Amino acid sequence: MIKVKMYTKPKIAAGATTSSGGGVVYANTQSSGRAGYADKAGHAAIADKAGHAAIADKAKYADKADIAENVNIEAEVFQHFLRSDEEDTAEKRITFAEGLSSEAASTFKKLLTLLGGLALSDGTHGVTAEGVATLKKMVSAAFKPGVGGKGFMLGDTYGTTTDSYLEVDRLLVRKAAEFVKLVIRELQSVGGEIVLSPASMKVSNVESIPKGSTSPDYESGAPYEMTRCYFLQKTGDREIVNQFVENDLVRCQTFNIKTGTSESARNRYYWRRVHAVGSDYIDVVNSSGEGTDQPAAGDELVQMGNTTDAARQSVVVLSAYGADAPSFKMYYGVNSYSLENKEVFVLSRQEMFAIADKFKFVTRNANGEIKSTQSFAELVMSVDGLRTTVSNNKEELDGKITKTQSQITQTANQIRTEVKNNYPTKTNVNNQIAAVSSSITQTATQISLKVGYALAERRNLLVGSLFRKQGEGCYLLRSKIYRTSAHDGANVIFAPDAKTGGARWGEAANSRNIHVTKDKTYTLAFWARTKSAKVEITGEVVWHRSATDTSRPSGYTGPKGSANLGGATITPSNGWYLYQKTFTVAANAPYEWISVACVKVEASTASQQVYIAHPILIEGTAEDFMCWSASPDDYDYIGGNLLDNTRTFNKTGNLTRMDASVVTNESYNNGCSVIYANAASKYIEMAQWNVSSIIKKGEDYMFSFMAKGSGSIDAYMWSGSNLSIFAEDSERDTTTSNADGGRRFYITSEWKRFWVHWRSDGTGIPNYVLIRCIQGGKAWVTMPKLEVGATPTDWIDSANGYVEDSGIAAKLLRTGIDIEQDKIVFTSDNAVFRDNSGQEVAAFKNGAINADLVKVTQMETKAEGGATIKIHNGLLEVAGTIGKTNIRFGVNENGMAVMQYLDNAGNILYDLGPGGWDASRFSEAVVARISVMSAAEWLGTTSFTEIKTYEVGSYSVKLSVATARTGRIIFGALDGIEQEGVLGETSVPASYKNFYQYTAARNNGKCMPDEDRGLTTEALAQQADGKYFTSDTLLAQNGSLINLASGVYFFVGDKTEKTEAPSTGGKFPDRRLGYSTFSNGKALSSWVYSRTWRKV
Repeated sequence: MIKVKMYTKPKIAAGATTSSGGGVVYANTQSSGRAGYADKAGHAAIADKAGHAAIADKAKYADKADIAENVNIEAEVFQHFLRSDEEDTAEKRITFAEGLSSEAASTFKKLLTLLGGLALSDGTHGVTAEGVATLKKMVSAAFKPGVGGKGFMLGDTYGTTTDSYLEVDRLLVRKAAEFVKLVIRELQSVGGEIVLSPASMKVSNVESIPKGSTSPDYESGAPYEMTRCYFLQKTGDREIVNQFVENDLVRCQTFNIKTGTSESARNRYYWRRVHAVGSDYIDVVNSSGEGTDQPAAGDELVQMGNTTDAARQSVVVLSAYGADAPSFKMYYGVNSYSLENKEVFVLSRQEMFAIADKFKFVTRNANGEIKSTQSFAELVMSVDGLRTTVSNNKEELDGKITKTQSQITQTANQIRTEVKNNYPTKTNVNNQIAAVSSSITQTATQISLKVGYALAERRNLLVGSLFRKQGEGCYLLRSKIYRTSAHDGANVIFAPDAKTGGARWGEAANSRNIHVTKDKTYTLAFWARTKSAKVEITGEVVWHRSATDTSRPSGYTGPKGSANLGGATITPSNGWYLYQKTFTVAANAPYEWISVACVKVEASTASQQVYIAHPILIEGTAEDFMCWSASPDDYDYIGGNLLDNTRTFNKTGNLTRMDASVVTNESYNNGCSVIYANAASKYIEMAQWNVSSIIKKGEDYMFSFMAKGSGSIDAYMWSGSNLSIFAEDSERDTTTSNADGGRRFYITSEWKRFWVHWRSDGTGIPNYVLIRCIQGGKAWVTMPKLEVGATPTDWIDSANGYVEDSGIAAKLLRTGIDIEQDKIVFTSDNAVFRDNSGQEVAAFKNGAINADLVKVTQMETKAEGGATIKIHNGLLEVAGTIGKTNIRFGVNENGMAVMQYLDNAGNILYDLGPGGWDASRFSEAVVARISVMSAAEWLGTTSFTEIKTYEVGSYSVKLSVATARTGRIIFGALDGIEQEGVLGETSVPASYKNFYQYTAARNNGKCMPDEDRGLTTEALAQQADGKYFTSDTLLAQNGSLINLASGVYFFVGDKTEKTEAPSTGGKFPDRRLGYSTFSNGKALSSWVYSRTWRKV
């Protein structure tokens, strides 16, 4: 029984009078013995005067209701009820908690008729008396959008469009469904809605496994009714590995509509558990999970969860469809057939949502170094603090702006007056502008000279500030040299302990003190970065009596009366922090020598670690400090090579092992031998040197080498007891410390120099340095070098290093000659070259070269329209605007004079060479197309034969016979097993691919270039002649053939043919089919024979 109670109250309409009447209307779906006494309530409209009477006959004061004729309908209590005698508006949603029964629905319809329709507050949406509902959206209470969502939603907008949109789990259309446009959204690993998960596959065929059935895989009987889903192990040249494991949850969501399909169209959906896996199949439990469909060929399966392995319970879904599209969602802990409450990250148009143990915000400098790291709480505090600071300073800033504006106005007036007084005419002004311009030019030149002097002459008084190796000008105080945390490309030192650490110049036997001048000002600066915790850094300056004095004279601790110049506290958020302090040497200073230190202050915990880089001490103030520079006493050097025979790889000296081979047909860098290893089945120790007598504890060593190939190679400093080898390398910004110093390098087909920085920090000394080629790789290696220090220098094979005078480089630079590795830059408006007799042989002036004779190997000129003339190898070639050679004149490779005219395809039209002209011997290039079917596509494998021996008469014949499975495909169902029989003719199905056999154009029997197809030379055309390609337009590029056909293929349309036995007596395969194996464009023809045989 449902009771609907409606109160009415009059409202004033235009031209109407107010009525004080009111009443109560009951609508009952069942009889009520007590509700019939409503008239005894005297039509009471106010419940509190009815003594809270819920039923009229129990109202204690119903007789006092006085029939409620004088009740004020406009009273506040009546504002909470809807009118039934005229249109009214419900300010909140009306909800029926238990819905409407059929009788109630009938009553409700009558009620709607009574109300004349129900309208919502916007006047547009509502329900009419005829039951027509106009709504903006209908959504279930638990609706979640997307592939992992639930519930339903029907709305009038889709994304930013006004398209209507329906999202449900299942949709049944009993008769016809018409789609103007159908977007099929399949669940795949790639395509449709993109799912990133540990495994995926496309089902090639299926087998049913009944419960209890026995097989080699289920000797005790299958525990469930299952479907075995196979997949192709090879597609084209790509091998496919089964990535599924036991208890994976696989989900399929596909659609079977194809072109022309209009009936019985439905989607396929299921979510199942994997019971077992094989090399090319998975067994799926039919009764598990969701969906009524069972696996079928063509289904796309995606791994979405695992019931037992937490490491395989993560799913990432990227979608461009749905109510919240575009969206990116991450799920974790998917161990059942539901994604509900598994989201850990959602990024969509509707919401952003994330669950994580920690939120960090990291910013980097332009060079990639971490500038600051902040937690979410720190960021919020920073923003709040910034908001407060801005609020506090706004009023002060507004006042200053107003004051400044006033001052600017006053100053401008004063300038106008001053200019008018001093420069009354235009000529005066122009003269003054010219004078100022000259002054600016002179000043700019002076600044340029000052900068050039500072950089070239090297003002830094600290030697070894690049930290290239230990003992280079300074000594390290509880710190180590690092390369991978470099600052602006330079090495740094790292102080890892709680105690004071850094670098000191002077006050030691191996480091000289620094000379200073009395009454001069000096500035000390260095960059520092803390690794993870707050650290205090400082600069220290201490007096000494002489350059080698290691004592600290009593009473004089430093130029400022204190050795400490002042500390600075840095945090990770500072990134690289510039420490900079200035001090002045007193005019009456007792000494003129100092030692300098850049250090971190002793801390309470070992986590307070710091990197220090680019220290510099200059004469001058902070304003004179422009940038870091090296010291005048710093020198460029090439370190000696501690390894023997790195040019020849002769196994002598400390080169004690050589499992690689020396390549005889290749060298590098002017004759350096190259070693090669092909680690197809196991790793190969390419080269190993004994360094036990060389390595010193705590010393830095740099090992470098050139390498190319495929796969990877390892470098080790190893073998010994109590080893702890610090290691970092050229390829990654990480360091390790272990017993072998091993670092891995991934190599490519291009030569590249690699390096690894080692330091033996343990109590033991390593015995060997080793290069190893890892299994599966091929490697070429040359120019190995082990040197002292933490900086790789140029390769040499000598143990003796070289030192270069940096002053020479500075003088050359000032004259316009900049010498770098592999490059010399000359900067001059007028360059003259003279021979030893003093005669000018060439000059560069006004963009031209003037010389009596120019001898070059090759010369090229190019016109504005694109036409070119090249002179090389004794030939002059003229090319038109499209870049194709049309005229060739000169001497060919045989020393004979030639004159040829060619078309734009490179074909010789006229040849007036020694062979004369013979048009009959000229033929054009021919490209023949053939249609082929890939064995991998047709048969699912390229290994489709096995060798069998047939005894025929006196002959014993070995033939390649089709396997049982592929024989049924090639020769028909009868060929499944070896049996006697006669097979019908079958043929290779339709083409999947076209190959093109190229026959080169010929002139006088020679293959001619075909530049349109990339065959720019006769040699390339000769190589391409007769080969098969996958393209008929581009056959070569950069001097090498490309698009060469490869793989195993059958020729489309070929038919199986009856075999001919070599003799009589015995049995012989009934039919055969030809196929070809293509390798680098060449075809090798073969036959595959049927398993079915006949007696001969």
